[in-house]
Amino acid sequence: RRKRRRGATSVALVLSLLLLAVVGGSVWYGYDKVRDYFIVPDYTTAGTGEVQVEIKELDTITDIGNTLYRAGVVKSAKAFIKAADANPKGNNIQPGFYKLRLKMRASYAVEMLLDLRNKVVNKVTIPEGKTYLQTFELLSKASGIPVAEFAAAAKDPVKLGVPEFWFKRSDGKKVVKSIEGFLFPATYELPPKATADKILRTMVAQFLTVAEEI
Repeated sequence: RRKRRRGATSVALVLSLLLLAVVGGSVWYGYDKVRDYFIVPDYTTAGTGEVQVEIKELDTITDIGNTLYRAGVVKSAKAFIKAADANPKGNNIQPGFYKLRLKMRASYAVEMLLDLRNKVVNKVTIPEGKTYLQTFELLSKASGIPVAEFAAAAKDPVKLGVPEFWFKRSDGKKVVKSIEGFLFPATYELPPKATADKILRTMVAQFLTVAEEI
C-alpha cells in the first residue's frame, strides 16, 4: 500500500510540474506577443552618416519598411510601419532615390522621405524637334554617360521597346531601323547609376504611352 501511495505521489508531482510548465510557457508566450505589440524595436536618435535608398513605384509601406531595415536606416520594419501610420501624410511617400541617415528613429525616417529636399533628383529636359543625336548629347550632359553608349544602345530600337510593326512598309520596301522619332520629348528624372539602355527604354515607353492615348 505504501509503494502504491509513493508511486501515485510521484505521478502527481510529475503531472503538476508539467502543468506548471505548460501554464508558464503560455503566460510567457502571451507576454512576448503583447511586448512585441506595444514595444517595437526603434532607434532613439536622428541617426548618423548617410545612405541612399530606393523607393520603387509600387512599394507599400511594408515594402518601404523592409527596405529601410535592410539598409540599416531603421531598427525594425514594424517601427517604420507604426510611424508611417501615425503620420497623417505617411501614405504620400513618392518613388525615387532618397538620402537618409543610418540608425535613425523611424518617425524621423518618415519625415525625411516626405521632404522632397532629400530626394535625389537629376532632371533632363528634351525639347521638341531635337534629333536623336542632339538628344544623346543632352542626355550625356545630364547623366555623365558618353554619347557613344547611347548610340550603341540605340542600334536596335526593337530591343528598346519599339514594336516591330513600326518598321514594316505596306509596299514591301526595306526599312532601316532607327530610334529617330521614338524618343519622346519631355522632362525626365534620371535615377542614380542609370544606364544608357535604361534611359532610352524609359523615353521609348513614354512615346508608346502617348501614342496609345492619341
